[in-house]
Amino acid sequence: MNKSLLLTITILTTLFLFSCGEKTPSQNDMASNSLNKSIESILSVNSISYVSNYEQKLTTDADTITTITTSEIKRIDEPFVIWNKVQNTESHTNAQTKETSNESYQERTKDGLELFYRGKDTEWTKSTMNDTAQVNQYIEHSKAFIEACYYLLNTNLDSFKMIENQDGLLKFSGNISQSSVVEAYEKYFREFYIDRGLIRGDKELSNKDELLKEITSGEINELMVGIPSLAFSDKPTPIMIWVNGKNNEISRIEINKIDVTQAILNKSFGGTNNKVPKVEKSILTYDVLEINTFDEIPKPQ
Repeated sequence: MNKSLLLTITILTTLFLFSCGEKTPSQNDMASNSLNKSIESILSVNSISYVSNYEQKLTTDADTITTITTSEIKRIDEPFVIWNKVQNTESHTNAQTKETSNESYQERTKDGLELFYRGKDTEWTKSTMNDTAQVNQYIEHSKAFIEACYYLLNTNLDSFKMIENQDGLLKFSGNISQSSVVEAYEKYFREFYIDRGLIRGDKELSNKDELLKEITSGEINELMVGIPSLAFSDKPTPIMIWVNGKNNEISRIEINKIDVTQAILNKSFGGTNNKVPKVEKSILTYDVLEINTFDEIPKPQ
């Protein structure tokens, strides 16, 4: 074999080995990167507009109760302003459908926290929270919700897998573990409930089993809703996330709370003769409309 041919073979072999060792990003890698960026962007949210929808269906021997609660929400963290409009529909198999609605507006001003509220077909009423410490505590608790959402998604990131890519709209399926909910409760919510006098136990309680017992005791109504309520189920809570692959922003979140809601009902009905309703459906969705695109929310007149 002449030197020229040997040199050619050596070069080709080197190039082949180099190309084998070079990793080209796969579609899944790029999708995971979009999910990572979308979750990280939660921490930079100052203004957000979204619609939450909760649909619950319970059945008993004598009735089927369907509840749908839709909330339109606009919020700005700095300066702190929240507008919220809630519509609730409750229907029974053999009864008239009940509909209620209300609207609220909260704004921090030099006088404190101004609160506006009105029900359906009523005028606005106004009240003001003047205590600076209470105002700060309330606002920090409100902001903690966003921080806790980030914590839960980031902590459970490894559970998410892309299951669909529809024209750049990436759909991921994953789970929220019970242990991460307990951690989020301890980190973001527990101190607020202690300060409000709802929890009278050990302020420095750090044992995870004791914290879980505290949440799921059924004695504190505030812990049976929102993020802490996810700890009631021993099973991981299924969650789906839709991410806009073009701007790496979350556009939709869907949480299947059927096991959570059933566990809460089992706890609520424990020790009674009433038969526990069966949860047929318990779905919570968030549809994100705008992120960091506005700096003002009109005040009620």
